[in-house]
Amino acid sequence: MPNEKNCILYTSQSIFNMKFNKGKLLVITTKKLLEINNIHKRILFYLGLLVAFILLTSMLLSSILVHYRKKKIENEISALKRQKEIIYLQYNNLKEEVSNIIIEKKEKNNLRNIVKKLNPNIDQEFLNLWLETIYENQNSIEESLNIWSKIKLSKTESSFSLKSGSAIALAVTAIESNFHPGAKSKKGAIGAFQIINNTAYELGLKDPSNPVENTLGGIKYLTYLFKTFKDYKDQIHLALAAYNAGPSRVINEWMPTWGDSWSSIYEGLSLSEKSYRETREYSVLTYHLIKLFSSGNWVNKNDHFWINYRNEILAKCGENSSLLFSELTFFKKSKFRKGNKSKLYTV
Repeated sequence: MPNEKNCILYTSQSIFNMKFNKGKLLVITTKKLLEINNIHKRILFYLGLLVAFILLTSMLLSSILVHYRKKKIENEISALKRQKEIIYLQYNNLKEEVSNIIIEKKEKNNLRNIVKKLNPNIDQEFLNLWLETIYENQNSIEESLNIWSKIKLSKTESSFSLKSGSAIALAVTAIESNFHPGAKSKKGAIGAFQIINNTAYELGLKDPSNPVENTLGGIKYLTYLFKTFKDYKDQIHLALAAYNAGPSRVINEWMPTWGDSWSSIYEGLSLSEKSYRETREYSVLTYHLIKLFSSGNWVNKNDHFWINYRNEILAKCGENSSLLFSELTFFKKSKFRKGNKSKLYTV
């Protein structure tokens, strides 16, 4: 009997142990499963974080790449714009250069044609030297003109018009020597611009008989005279009178006596003992030549018109200076009236 009880107890205990072990195993298995589940969740969580990180990184890299490409495109556009500006600037410079070449060629041709009209027998070598020197340096005269002079010499656009500086230098050379480089006066003035030794020394000329140096000296002296009278309304007439009679005589003698108006000075000179007829005629004649050349109306004149004009001056003037330039056919549209001297200088 005891053995049966023991067997039953053993069997019961074994069954209990077996169930307990199964329950324990179940608990352990459940724990393991929970742990595995937690691990899976963590893995999935970290995988999610990784995917989110990758997506964010990708978006950030894409944004950086887009920004870089945009910046690169903007830089390329800026470079193209700069290149366009440079090309446009080069185009404008080239256009201006071509325009200046055309203007220079036209100006030189006009100067050459006028000089040949004035002196058909001019020495060609001297003409070429004179043209180059005048054209390269005429701006100094033009820049010294005041507002009144610019208004007086203002002109309508014409393909035959000369710049004011060129017109002034041309007119002075025509009156002084008619483009004879070897011209020499009784007073010792030499060259195309008829420069005397004292003036040549003051201008720093080493050889005033040299055509180029003489022309440069003439331009330099004209520039000085125009700057000297820059504050006066009759700047052109005063400067031209000073070129003929000397600036000291105009400033220290005539202006204190008759004032700074050229018409008053002209009137005073005509009534004075010496009369200074040469200076009076010189200033008015040169002024009208300047107007003629700057306006382009010289093109309407015949070849050799200078000779006819000189002869007409001698025939009409005589001793009556009031007739000077009053009825000369040389000027196409004269504003002067016969015998009215007050109208002679107000242009």
